[in-house]
Amino acid sequence: MDTQYADGIKNIFINNGVVHFELATVILNEKNEPVRQTSGSLIMSLNGLVNLHDQVNSIVKKMLADGILKPNEMEKT
Repeated sequence: MDTQYADGIKNIFINNGVVHFELATVILNEKNEPVRQTSGSLIMSLNGLVNLHDQVNSIVKKMLADGILKPNEMEKT
């Protein structure tokens, strides 16, 4: 099994019932500004996406309950 780190998702699209995630890492460009660079991909079924959604919601709720995250930290910047 390969492990790959990603700072986030750069793009998501669905093709023929398969979900494609374009993974991104943040690097500094020649102007020393952070930019998101494609670093790989993750492909899963629609059912896998629904399960992922449930799992992410569950862990976010737990981190909120444990005080690891604060509601205002979840707002988009």
